[in-house]
Amino acid sequence: MRGVQKTCPVQKRNRGLENTSKTPQSQNRPAASKGLRTGLLKRKAVGRQDKFVGELSTNCRAPIQRGAGVTAQNGKRAKMGADNLGFLTGLLILLHLTVSVATVPPCVTRRCLSEELIHPAIRSQPQTDSCNVNVFLQHIVYQTVDVDTKKLLFTSTLKMLMLWEDPALAWNTSVYPYDKVMLPVTEVWTPHLYVKNAITTVLDPNISDVMVFSNGSVAHQILMHVTVGCDINLFAFPYTGDSCPVYLDGRTPEGCGSIITIGTIVPKGIERGDWRTDSVEDITDPNGYTYLWVTMSIRSFNPTVTLVLPSVLIMLADMASFSLPLGGGERISFKVTLVLSFVMFLVILSGTLTGDSLCSPLIRYHFCLCLVSLVVTMIQSMLLIRLAADGSLLPFRCRTRGGKPPSPEGNEAPAGAIVYVGTNPDCVVNHLEF
Repeated sequence: MRGVQKTCPVQKRNRGLENTSKTPQSQNRPAASKGLRTGLLKRKAVGRQDKFVGELSTNCRAPIQRGAGVTAQNGKRAKMGADNLGFLTGLLILLHLTVSVATVPPCVTRRCLSEELIHPAIRSQPQTDSCNVNVFLQHIVYQTVDVDTKKLLFTSTLKMLMLWEDPALAWNTSVYPYDKVMLPVTEVWTPHLYVKNAITTVLDPNISDVMVFSNGSVAHQILMHVTVGCDINLFAFPYTGDSCPVYLDGRTPEGCGSIITIGTIVPKGIERGDWRTDSVEDITDPNGYTYLWVTMSIRSFNPTVTLVLPSVLIMLADMASFSLPLGGGERISFKVTLVLSFVMFLVILSGTLTGDSLCSPLIRYHFCLCLVSLVVTMIQSMLLIRLAADGSLLPFRCRTRGGKPPSPEGNEAPAGAIVYVGTNPDCVVNHLEF
């Protein structure tokens, strides 16, 4: 730009002419010749000036055009520089954000870990080549709640701790330095267990969360209420016992699902109620199904006191009732009371035992025989009272032949009076009254 600002040679030449035109006129020459010479010199100077201006106008215009080209080129360079500067600025901003994000410490708490595990919302069964998942029942607490001997049903509860593998729930302990974390039971897949021979099954989670370990192992505890039908042998009731199976399974009829393996079984409340839980064993049948074999026995003290002992005492009282006098009706009243009492115990027994089974309880035959014996002895007492009072068991009356039997006081009975014949051979039957 400094070269453009320099004075053009034409300007310098004009300045020279101006200096020439200002030549001092104080020289010793004539005025005419001096004026002529001055005019010639001026014309020559003007001609030279025009020629010089024509020659140098081009030379002075070229640097100006070159300066304009340089200015346009510098503008392009400035634009490219601005673009490069914008690109570098964006790159620096992106690098700054990347470094900022990288330097921000991540959330490594247990809650963040749990949110990351449940975020994919994977609630389907872990898929394997055999479409089965091995479920290990590490700990089972079994308890017999009730035994219905009339409907042949027994109710029990099973508290089970289940373990299985789910690779989708594993995590890297170098990122999350925890060995285990709790997850909501509704957000992850859990095995569905059921009892094949159950009448009713109620499955409740014992806790609302599952325990997940870093290697993908999952632990969950459930509480199952089961009512199972069982053909209990009550032949020797109340001195009897029997075994019933509880078929645990987690597979579909097609064979997919949970394959159960049982660990330890702990019976609880074995002395509760009238039935005692003697043992609980796990057995695997040839088809690979696992079931619990529950052995129970009845606690005979309560049925013995409420059923067997009263029946024996009633029979003893019936045998001792023959010592009562025949007159007055005390014996008959006592016998009827014994029969009604025994009928009441028979109703209690009918409400306790099943109505019909392949092997009817022996105590039912005992009660039937005792009831028959009570009724027979009551009838016998009635006949003896009649025989003792009238001397005869015949249930009729007759008129005497003479018409006037003697009275006990020695007075004659009125004619046509009805008297008891008994064994008198002189009495003939004229009219029967039952």
